[in-house]
Amino acid sequence: MSLLFRRASLASLGLAVGLSALSLSPVTAQQTAPAPADAAAPAAAPVDPNKVIATVNGQPLTEADLVLAEGELSQQFAQLPPEQRRAAALSAAIEIRVMAAQAVTTGLDKDPDFQRRMAFLQQRALHGEMVEKGVVDKVTDAEVRARYDQEIANTPPTNELHARHILVKTKEEAEAIIKQLDG
Repeated sequence: MSLLFRRASLASLGLAVGLSALSLSPVTAQQTAPAPADAAAPAAAPVDPNKVIATVNGQPLTEADLVLAEGELSQQFAQLPPEQRRAAALSAAIEIRVMAAQAVTTGLDKDPDFQRRMAFLQQRALHGEMVEKGVVDKVTDAEVRARYDQEIANTPPTNELHARHILVKTKEEAEAIIKQLDG
């Protein structure tokens, strides 16, 4: 049996088992109804990141987990209206947890290919954190502006002329100009 066929079979089986597990899993969600839009409404109060939004297989899904899911999945939800993105992220976060638990139950987390991918993804995430916290956060707007000004000052001026038409009286003159421009 080829590796590709085996992976496709495992993926199909995992999806089928996961979807059936989703319908049987003890999932509870505590969602609050959105407040009516009011122009004079005060600014939203800060949300507690530890607030439990849902419980999946006995494990809490917190506001912080949901914010992370919204950020990580934002490209997938970009086409959705803003009011539907949070619900979509919650649904996706629940589905991810259910499917991940099923994958662990079937031993997919022990697969060498999976472990290599996880190691790479961890290194990639650590690289991103290092760049963000070690480089990006330390560069100030003043430093960026100073570097920009320095680059502009060091760039030699160029003489450019953008012309659509060069009108001349004879074909010979036109060909001479073309030769000079190409030359």
